[in-house]
Amino acid sequence: MVLKIQEKHGKNLSKQANQTLLAYSTKLLTGQFLIELPRVDKLYSATEIAEMVGSNKAMVGRIANANNLKIDGVYGMTVMDKSPYSSKEVICFKYNEFGKEALIKAFNSKKS
Repeated sequence: MVLKIQEKHGKNLSKQANQTLLAYSTKLLTGQFLIELPRVDKLYSATEIAEMVGSNKAMVGRIANANNLKIDGVYGMTVMDKSPYSSKEVICFKYNEFGKEALIKAFNSKKS
């Protein structure tokens, strides 16, 4: 199952997400991690950032796209996440500390 996810979505996921999928695949097959899990800093969803700036996740996405803030490895990473509205897994971008600060700055400059 994990390998099917990787085959289907691997090209859309960050390097860290792909490494995590492969690490868990080896653990399922052998009972132990043969591939090291990547170190990942705190990540923020668009919803979390929206709450910080008093907006909504759709507006966070629009501001991020307008300011080119969805760059893997710079402002965050593309990950698989569970949809809050169904049992499906969805691809989304999560922001790191640098991305969060850039979005807050973009919102503040928009308000001015």
